[in-house]
Amino acid sequence: MEQAKAVLSASEQSPLHAYIVLSMLIGARTEELRALTWDHVDLDGARKGNPPPPRSI
Repeated sequence: MEQAKAVLSASEQSPLHAYIVLSMLIGARTEELRALTWDHVDLDGARKGNPPPPRSI
């Protein structure tokens, strides 16, 4: 936890801060995130599912 706090603190002024936060929050490796495009992002989820799947990457 201390390392995570240090990385977040050190990256606050960096343009990569959101990228670092995202990778830490969802547990994705940075090389996995770099390959993503907007086609991989589902902002709506499947509302008709039972139970409906959440939004996802």
